[in-house]
Amino acid sequence: MSERVLKLDLDVPTLDFEELSERVDWTLSLIRRRATTIGLSESPSRHGWHVRIELNRGVSAMRAVALQAILGSDPKREAFNLARVSDWPQLSPLARLRWNVLFSRKVKL
Repeated sequence: MSERVLKLDLDVPTLDFEELSERVDWTLSLIRRRATTIGLSESPSRHGWHVRIELNRGVSAMRAVALQAILGSDPKREAFNLARVSDWPQLSPLARLRWNVLFSRKVKL
């Protein structure tokens, strides 16, 4: 499967978009990709940001996890993503579609 969107969960109170954009451009240039769109939204916890980076060409799920981690996404989130994509053949079709989810709300149990 080829991923065309990277999803970052950045746990920072303020975001320097210019610095992030430069880091994204530099990192993607190493693998001959570029960002076509970078979207930002405040995370549901209000303690960080969700970032969606659309790519001009897709990458493997494993490479997407690595890129997300390199670009500063929450380490625990990316560790869980890594565990999921490591077992790709055993994943159900639904799990393959939803392995890289950014949650839109936070639920307290």
